[in-house]
Amino acid sequence: MGNNEKLLLKISIFVSLTGIIILFFVLKNIQPYEITANNIHEYVGKEVSMKGDIISSSNFEKVVMLKVKTDTIIDVLFFKKNKLEIPNGSVTIVGELIEEDNKFKIISSSIKYN
Repeated sequence: MGNNEKLLLKISIFVSLTGIIILFFVLKNIQPYEITANNIHEYVGKEVSMKGDIISSSNFEKVVMLKVKTDTIIDVLFFKKNKLEIPNGSVTIVGELIEEDNKFKIISSSIKYN
């Protein structure tokens, strides 16, 4: 291997590692869209965030269905791996917004209690 090839190899490894590090930081800092009743229709199919209060929950074998109240009431589906108790209270929901039968729902990837 000649000197030019070694230099080219070192530059390509450096550029590749730099790109991977930049992608890591960019992906870590991406925030989901925060939605309200006024702008909800704009974010169908996208990752969203919503703050509200759990007003009811139904616990099934593999899914928990929640009704969360903000300036409107929205259904939230949360797929669970094991038994999960969901107390009523203030939460932040993150997940994918879908529209089904002219109603908006969030398929949640995380629920955080405020």
